[in-house]
Amino acid sequence: MTKLIRIIACLTLLLWGFPLAVNASDTTCDLLTIEATANAQGIDPALSDWASIFRAAPFSQFDTFRLVEQRQYALALGAPTALVLPQGIRGTLEFQGMRAGQLNIALVLQRDERMPVILAGRATPGVPFMAGGLKSEQGRWVFVVLCRRTAMPVHHP
Repeated sequence: MTKLIRIIACLTLLLWGFPLAVNASDTTCDLLTIEATANAQGIDPALSDWASIFRAAPFSQFDTFRLVEQRQYALALGAPTALVLPQGIRGTLEFQGMRAGQLNIALVLQRDERMPVILAGRATPGVPFMAGGLKSEQGRWVFVVLCRRTAMPVHHP
């Protein structure tokens, strides 16, 4: 009887517990902090993949895009992750789930005691989610969030 209970407990964990564990921490995002200015220095070679995006509105008012830092974050479903950003900007990044093959991502940025800037949207894995507008010393900050799934969700009937 005890052996049967153990087998049932193991099967229960495999059927219901394991998919939750797989889904909880299988999203990794890179956060690129970019300073956009009008200094006529061009686009940082590390950002060349997105040069066409930076030449179009709303970024076209700037001619210089410099990668300040790039950090990687492992996100757990529904748990905001604290971000380390320049010039006293605080923030969080949160993976809020999947819908129709897209990631629901929330990026919250706050400087000093001002109201937070909340950017929430859907992102396709491997396609950048860009947000900008906060003032930097010489121009504006642009934040690029590039996420990928490290495992696909397991579904059981």
